[in-house]
Amino acid sequence: MRPWLFHVPWLVFAAWWAVRALSAARSERVEPSRQRIVSVALAGAGALFLLRPPASLCAPLWPTPAALLWAALAIEIAGIAFAITAREYLGALWSGRVTLKENHRIVRSGPYRFVRHPIYTGVLAAVLGVVLARGTAAGLFGFAFIAAALGRKIVAEEALLCDHFGDAYRSYQREVRALIPGIL
Repeated sequence: MRPWLFHVPWLVFAAWWAVRALSAARSERVEPSRQRIVSVALAGAGALFLLRPPASLCAPLWPTPAALLWAALAIEIAGIAFAITAREYLGALWSGRVTLKENHRIVRSGPYRFVRHPIYTGVLAAVLGVVLARGTAAGLFGFAFIAAALGRKIVAEEALLCDHFGDAYRSYQREVRALIPGIL
C-alpha cells in the first residue's frame, strides 16, 4: 500500500472544510483567545507528532501487515466521512472555535442523535486510522495531544451550551453520549 493514500482523505477534508467555512453564521459569543490558543497548540503538537515525528519515536510498536493498513485506511475514511456528515447537519451553526451563533439551536438530528460531538468523533477515528497504520509511539503521542485538544473544546462547548440552553441541553447530555454511543 502506498503511504500517500493516508494523506488523501485529510486533503479532501481540509479543502471541503475551507469551502464550507464560508457559510457559517455570524457569532454572538466566542471563546476567549487564551482558551483557543491552548487548544490549537495541543492539536498542533499532535499534528507534528503525526507529520514530522522525532526519529526516536518512530520505531514500530506493532507489525503493520497489508490487512491492518487497509483496515486503518477504512477507519480513517469512515472518520472523515462521519465528521463531514456531522458538519453538514450543523450547517451555519458550525465554527472552528467554541462559539454561540445567531439563532443557535440544539442539533439532535443525523449523527447528533448518536453523539453530541460527532465531528470530534470522526476526527479522532480518522487519526486512530493513521496511528494504527504508523504503529509508532509518535503516532500515539499525536493521538493523545489531539484528543486532549478536543477534550478541552468539549468542556468549553458544553459549558457554553448549558449556560445558553439550560435544562434543554442538560437533558440532551443525559440522553446522548459525548463521543462514543453508549460509552463516553
